[in-house]
Amino acid sequence: MIEIDAKIHDRYTVEFKVGFVTKEISSGDDFLLGMWVFVPASLDINPETYTKKAFYRYFKSNIRLITPRFDLGEIVEGDALPLNSLLNAGGDYDYQLKMFVSIVKSSVREAYLAMARTAPGPARRESCLDFISRLSAILARYQALNPEPRWEEAYRLCGEFLCNVSAEAVFKVMRMGECRSELSALLGEISAIRAKRGYITVVPGDPESNREYIFRHGVVKKYSEEQLYLSVPKTRDGFLAEQAYYSVAAGMAMLFATVVAWAFQRQFGNLTWPLFLALIISYMLKDRIKELMRFYFSHRVGSKYFDNKAEIRHRNRTIGIMKEGMDFVKRSKVPREVRELRERKVDSGFIGLAEDESVMLYREMVKIDRKALAEVSTYRHEGINDIIRLQVQGFLRKADNPVKKVGYLEPDGNIAMIPCEKDYFMNIVLQYKEGGKECYKCFRIMMNRDGIKSVIEI
Repeated sequence: MIEIDAKIHDRYTVEFKVGFVTKEISSGDDFLLGMWVFVPASLDINPETYTKKAFYRYFKSNIRLITPRFDLGEIVEGDALPLNSLLNAGGDYDYQLKMFVSIVKSSVREAYLAMARTAPGPARRESCLDFISRLSAILARYQALNPEPRWEEAYRLCGEFLCNVSAEAVFKVMRMGECRSELSALLGEISAIRAKRGYITVVPGDPESNREYIFRHGVVKKYSEEQLYLSVPKTRDGFLAEQAYYSVAAGMAMLFATVVAWAFQRQFGNLTWPLFLALIISYMLKDRIKELMRFYFSHRVGSKYFDNKAEIRHRNRTIGIMKEGMDFVKRSKVPREVRELRERKVDSGFIGLAEDESVMLYREMVKIDRKALAEVSTYRHEGINDIIRLQVQGFLRKADNPVKKVGYLEPDGNIAMIPCEKDYFMNIVLQYKEGGKECYKCFRIMMNRDGIKSVIEI
């Protein structure tokens, strides 16, 4: 199963979270993802202005394990696996610390989202009180841990991350308007932990301290979640096949030049003007034939192979492979289902404009070894997440000013210049396959030269 969510990551970046969820009974799962990007013609994006190298410069993919799912009450209560795994970690204490706080972060987020889906009233208040008591218990149990001296620094950094994510979650819940006094008390507990441990916090009117807080938050986040991120060292795919095709092209060009020289020499003899001219022309055509054959074979290789390939590794063990590739595609080659999704909610008079768009296709193939995935951790991981971030700066280099002024005649006869926003709409259709099933999702990105304004699922 593949799960996909999209959001604005920052001003110029749209993020797609693609979850490749493996099957229980399968030893291996294959997933195929196609990202069809439809770029407005006015932005002048084509293979000459936006090369593969440019695409991968603005494209980033982070592959990580899906965080094991636990309710807040299943983390430290009773025979809870996260706490007991930490208490009995032994030499694996560092790994279990990081898994513990990562699980807390994920569980806190799920609890908040569940509350957000609940209508205001007694049920939401009860959920809020339950959230407060369980998060308070988690913080207390973590503070009660007594790690060995060699793990004290890891314990401190993970504790700082735990305080940060807990405080962020509490502020989100407070915006719902429920249990404000109880939530304020929980924030007081977090502040007391920070003061005791010497963790930095946000201070009003102190930009230097706040800058350090943001920096440290990023550092401890990366440190605490590093056990979920997978090593994916990429190498070029199809390199040997490409070199073989190029060698054939060079051989065919040389064969042509040799045959011409041999034929003219036999006809006119050695050291004659016809032979001299024939040699010059044959060598000129030889180079052209070589380049044409290289062009033909490179497209043939590109359609069969990917740009990059990599082993997906966790804790020095291979748990899968991935391949990726990007190409510009003629609109006539776009599948009918993809075109129909792109044109959904488009006025009939604008279909012609849509047909002028540039179409880019990013392909990704992921194969997960379910057995290997189950053996790399004491936790059950459902699969992997691919966090895809596509920066739009490269698309907006030729964008117009974000605001244009248009004349308007007021009732009193005066002319007013009305500022109007100049936006561009980029459509992305995600086509994904697993087994024999094929599914689609379509997103419309509204943006201008100042960045992304919205990401809407169509």
